[in-house]
Amino acid sequence: PSRPLPGAALDWMRQHPALFGLDSPDVRQQLATVSRPFIEERRQLVSQIVSTSATALAMLEGNSANETLLIRGNSNKPGDAVPRRFIEVFHGQGPDPTETGSGRLDLAQQMTDPAQTPLVPRVIANRIWHHYFGRGIVATTDDFGHMGQLPTHPELLDWLATELVREEWSLKQIHRVILLSAAYRMGSEEEGGRGPMGEGLGPEEETAAQRSTADTRLPLAVDQPSPDPNNLLLHRMNIKRMEGEIIRDVLFSLSGREDDRMYGPSVPIALNAFQDGRGKPGSGPIDGAGRRSLYLSTRRNFSESFLTVFDLPNPHTSVGRRSVSNVPAQALALLNSPMIVEQTRLWGDRLCRETPQLSSSERVDRLYQEAFARLPSAEEREAALAFISASAVDHGGNQAAPSVWADLCHVLLNTKEFIYVR
Repeated sequence: PSRPLPGAALDWMRQHPALFGLDSPDVRQQLATVSRPFIEERRQLVSQIVSTSATALAMLEGNSANETLLIRGNSNKPGDAVPRRFIEVFHGQGPDPTETGSGRLDLAQQMTDPAQTPLVPRVIANRIWHHYFGRGIVATTDDFGHMGQLPTHPELLDWLATELVREEWSLKQIHRVILLSAAYRMGSEEEGGRGPMGEGLGPEEETAAQRSTADTRLPLAVDQPSPDPNNLLLHRMNIKRMEGEIIRDVLFSLSGREDDRMYGPSVPIALNAFQDGRGKPGSGPIDGAGRRSLYLSTRRNFSESFLTVFDLPNPHTSVGRRSVSNVPAQALALLNSPMIVEQTRLWGDRLCRETPQLSSSERVDRLYQEAFARLPSAEEREAALAFISASAVDHGGNQAAPSVWADLCHVLLNTKEFIYVR
């Protein structure tokens, strides 16, 4: 049986019609008649194509133009023209930018070239370090200038910045280096937390880290004050409170309500009775449909109440370093929030549904493993079982009732260990 010719062969025949006797006037007329319906149908299909598409703001290279200096910032009092030039703090006035464009591309290339401007990789590495340790190597993450603080480990910061550039600006590689370091894996206890910072790091970073912590690894007398009371030299890990988004997502994971699908539209936040004003949006579900906090919508004048209690940044401005507080409103939110009450109920229901054969002691062990990634101590297990017995009295005397275990889930959620990382 004959097979249809491939497109390349048909195109070659069209370019050489004389070889196949297709260049005579009669044949051309027949071909035009046969192809007319196809051409007409194609024209109709093309007319139905929607030419508009989604667009986004983009930067285009403009013409070269110098701006005038505004006297005291007044646009009505322009001064002399200020020629375009590079960042003077690094290279003085530097070379003149190209005259064929605006100079923005040259400025971007200078800022991302570590040989000319080492500031950008330092800022990136410092911010990543800040998110893991609660404090950056330079504490003022938004200010590397004269008003900012000096780095506690300058050699370590430069090593991380150099490593970032060497790995072709791969943020994943810098995350991996920090997470696998002995500095990150130390405990927060004063005695147990001491250890060599340089384990698992590069030789330059190890030297800088060990030099910074050499004096803090010496044993101290009971009445001798610590040489590093603020832990600036990182002789142990800092205790960190989790961000509100993490607390919310972990809670959904425990209750089984988590919807871990990726992508999709944002979910409207649930508004309470006190959130009112101009432009008030429609209220969403209390649990955000189980979606991760990443997918909650953000309204400048209507912030999510639970996340706001846990220091949600002000959406009106850029925030390089979140404030971390420990206020009574956080304990009250964990105790009385309708979302918290609902998720602890679901957590208790899931526990009873999945463990019908386990004893009360074994269920307590499972709750501690899920909430804190550890088994309870003997005292904690005894206290939890006593709580179950007392709570069962209020629920008809049935210790296996999901509502009884939901109460214990609520108690565990309100412990400091649940929201703090040691």
